[in-house]
Amino acid sequence: MEKSLRNSGIDIIGEVPWGTHFCQFYQTKQDLIDILVPYFKAGLENNEFCMWVTSEPLEVEEAKGALRKAIPEIDVYLEKGQIEIIPYTYWYVKEGIFDSQKVLNGWIEKLNRALADGYDGLRLSGNTFWLEKNDWNSFVDYEKEIDSIIGNYSMIALCTYCLERCSATEIIDVVINHQFALVKKEEKWTQIESSRRKKEKEKAFQVTQYWGSTFDSMPDLIAILDDKYRIVRANKAMAARLGLKPEECIGLICYRALHGTASPPSFCPHRLLIEDGLEHTTEIFEECLGGYFILSVSPLYNSKGKIIGSVHVARDINERKKAEKDLKKSENEFRTLAENSPDIIARFDRKNRHMYVNPAAAEVYGCSQDEIIGKTHCELGRDPEQIELWEKHHQNVFATGKSGTMEFQYRSPQGKEYYFNTRIVPEFVNGKVTSVLAISRDIIEIKKAEARLKETLDNLEELVKERTSEVEKACNSLKESKRSLSEAQRMAHLGNWDWNIITNELYWSDEIYCIFERSPQEFGTTFDAFLNYVHPDDRDYVNKAVKEALNGKKYSINHRITLVSGEERIVHEQAEVIFNEENTPIHMRGTVQNITEQKKAEEALKLVNSYNRSLIEASIDPFVTIDLDGKITDVNNSTESVIGYSRDELIGTDFSDYFTESEKAREAYQYVFQKGLVQNYPLEIRHKNGNITPVLYNASVYRDEAGEVIGIFAAARDISEQKMAEEALRLSNIYNRSLIEASMDPLVTIGPDGKITDLNKATELITGYSRNELTGTDFSDYFTEPEKASTGYRQAFVKGEVRDYLLEIQHRNGQVTPVLYNASIYKDENGEVIGVFAAARDITERKKAEEMLKLKLEELARSNAELEQFAYVSSHDLQEPLRMIASYLQLLQRKYQGKLDERADKYIYFAVDGASRMQNLINDLLEFSRVTTRAREFEPIDCKSVLDRVLFDLDVSIKENEASISSGSLPVVMADPVQFTQLFQNLISNAIKFRSENAPKIEISAEKQADQWLFSVKDNGIGIDPKYAERIFEVFKRLNKREEYPGTGIGLSICKKIVERHKGRIWVESETGNGSTFYFTLPVIPTKVCDNDNTVNS
Repeated sequence: MEKSLRNSGIDIIGEVPWGTHFCQFYQTKQDLIDILVPYFKAGLENNEFCMWVTSEPLEVEEAKGALRKAIPEIDVYLEKGQIEIIPYTYWYVKEGIFDSQKVLNGWIEKLNRALADGYDGLRLSGNTFWLEKNDWNSFVDYEKEIDSIIGNYSMIALCTYCLERCSATEIIDVVINHQFALVKKEEKWTQIESSRRKKEKEKAFQVTQYWGSTFDSMPDLIAILDDKYRIVRANKAMAARLGLKPEECIGLICYRALHGTASPPSFCPHRLLIEDGLEHTTEIFEECLGGYFILSVSPLYNSKGKIIGSVHVARDINERKKAEKDLKKSENEFRTLAENSPDIIARFDRKNRHMYVNPAAAEVYGCSQDEIIGKTHCELGRDPEQIELWEKHHQNVFATGKSGTMEFQYRSPQGKEYYFNTRIVPEFVNGKVTSVLAISRDIIEIKKAEARLKETLDNLEELVKERTSEVEKACNSLKESKRSLSEAQRMAHLGNWDWNIITNELYWSDEIYCIFERSPQEFGTTFDAFLNYVHPDDRDYVNKAVKEALNGKKYSINHRITLVSGEERIVHEQAEVIFNEENTPIHMRGTVQNITEQKKAEEALKLVNSYNRSLIEASIDPFVTIDLDGKITDVNNSTESVIGYSRDELIGTDFSDYFTESEKAREAYQYVFQKGLVQNYPLEIRHKNGNITPVLYNASVYRDEAGEVIGIFAAARDISEQKMAEEALRLSNIYNRSLIEASMDPLVTIGPDGKITDLNKATELITGYSRNELTGTDFSDYFTEPEKASTGYRQAFVKGEVRDYLLEIQHRNGQVTPVLYNASIYKDENGEVIGVFAAARDITERKKAEEMLKLKLEELARSNAELEQFAYVSSHDLQEPLRMIASYLQLLQRKYQGKLDERADKYIYFAVDGASRMQNLINDLLEFSRVTTRAREFEPIDCKSVLDRVLFDLDVSIKENEASISSGSLPVVMADPVQFTQLFQNLISNAIKFRSENAPKIEISAEKQADQWLFSVKDNGIGIDPKYAERIFEVFKRLNKREEYPGTGIGLSICKKIVERHKGRIWVESETGNGSTFYFTLPVIPTKVCDNDNTVNS
């Protein structure tokens, strides 16, 4: 992916590369518009595919409208599909579930489609207002993954977060997982860079600086080639060999500069690398560079994985070649002499392994040269005592660098006896003894001659006496030795045996009988009898080992035996076979040792070690052990991961080599050897790839069985996340402090002793004292009622919070400000309460408004009372003259109807009808006024009884209209019984009156909701247009013609007035032609609910 810069459209940011991932913290809808509109405008103008995922507070159509103001041609972009604006439910939470992997795959699919359509890349933004707390961790992981992979794609991502919905911890999560954040401070947008990203930039700069200086200081010849064989860069060593300066090498074609050819030669490693993509290492001879070199060629890739060139590193090996030539010549001369020498010649390394043996040695060893080389005497099965002698002399020569001589007897595997005189010569490389050459000559014939000569010269008589005395002493010594041997065998659980192969007789010492828990009388003293005591599953193994021993192989085995009691024991047997001159086995002698307890202990130790190792390997913390020299002796998997080297690479290296401050690391382990332990020692581990991990080391010494310190056990705890969290917390604290200082409300923090610990500027202004004067003083000293203020903050400590606590702050100049205090406790990391955070709201203007409102309400109540009295008196006083007018008009109608002309009849009819309607209006108005003027005291009434009484009164109307009325459980409420009856009667009468073509069907129910009852009266009548849902409750408002539905239109107004008098509210939900449901609420009282004829507790 090319790292070309793109215009972000945001002034404070400017240009950014592909792979940029940042966030915005907004507070208002306008904040979103201010950033996102120029952001997407720049993307559209620069041939980028744009995608805007919206949620509250800025929905899709509002987003389009905001873009349209800045981009008049936005509809053209929308039509051709260069920009998509979709709600979050279509992207983040399809089917109501947030699936981070689907969302990530979705972005990549959108990018691939955009690139295929010819766009330069993808510019996206998503709002997180929809994000709930239970999805927060999943979304943080999703943001973390986007931040880690976006650098590989032609994408720019801007994530928007509502500041008010984020806690301090969540703000830290967001900032850490973005390259930088936009935050509005004092009406200006500010860019805050992620602490993690800042560290990565610093590391990258340091690595670049280090690489540049290292590149030119390397003695090896280094060149970087592109895929066209052109030299991109050469270090000083390479340029010097070509007779040029480094800058003069740039652009040269390598095969022309080195070989003088028009095309790369067939062996060219760069050509092979481009063909197969693999690293190549080869030995070359380049005359123009000065001889022999080991050349390593490694591929270079771009971000899409394509090979764009290679790095060539050539190491001068001319000196090595010369040394190899000289060594080869010397070795050939040595081999010519050694191969033809009758003496035994062998070369050994410091571990006593055979590096070379000549044919004469192979004959004596009884093995081929190939079988001997690389093995020690022990591995070849030689006698342990002789091995000890040989290796002792070898080590002396290695230590002193001086030749040595030894003599010893030796018996070959074929039974031949030798007496060797051996000279051991040191061989030096670079001044150090690296091997020894042992030259052995058989002098057995010389030794025999010396012995014969001595025998001849010695006095035979004296020799006999001496021999006799020696034999007596030997016998006594042998007896004593036998007793000692028997005691030693008993103590060591070790017995000896002797098997005469010819007679099949088997001798057992006393201790063997003890081990097998047998008596001599029970044992048949034959090899077959012994096999019967061997565990059945081990008999074939023991029998096979014995047969192999009889053929010359070593006999040293472990096997099980079965006691008479059924108990199993484990024994170790070791033996040697004695052959006669015809090389026929005649005797086999050996030992048996009871190792049952030893094996149990070994198994227990093995389990303990396995458990301990599992614990160490399971730890996510790096663990190492260090010896007295500071060398690493063991590591766990976590150590390999954090350093980047394998266990084999780490073991034996210096512990301090893997830290940014090697000397500090060395001082740490030296301190542990002195003091015994160190705790929380800060260091920084450097990974193989240059990555730095901050850690805290804890280390202590460990000892051997004798109590001697033999090493250090050290454990490291990765504190990278802690470091980043601390930085993010610091930024968050700065931001929170800015918010507190920006508040116009006085804010203070109070300690458990009531003393002020912190405050903002608004507190200084309202009290007239500075921060220094206020801090440490008693919170209650700045109020007109100190005791009340003290009680308030103490309540906060007891209850956890205080809401709308009325106090008056007294300025130092005497001015008093009424405030409402809200306070809550805050805690430390351990959950302990450490103080109270209190905020005050100045309610001076509110107090003035409340006083004004109180006066207005009193005036309104007085006016309403006068108006209601006027309406009642007026309607009552109008009744009598109106009855007189109506009576005389009716007399005229009866007396003169049909006697005057048709027009006169019509006028009389209109006058009579008008008087009648006037009388109805006055009656209804009088009824309306009586809701308050003739109201009765509230009392508990049974709603079911009221309903039954109303249905009885409306019985005629119900039957005429074939109405069906049903009800559920109805409660007992506190109400005016007359008005409540009128309320039900008006609602049910309306439901019958405004019926549809179908017979009226009316349902009455009540439901308890918290502290109120919700009543409903539902019908299937003609319904009401929703736009008139408020109007129908106004006095004398009608929706239908008087001819179709008689009445004055005051019934619902009376219902509303009744309900409001009962502290409830009434409304209707309806559609034309679909019936209506009238709802009204009444307060709950602690009484009973009536269900038909039964009563139950509410």
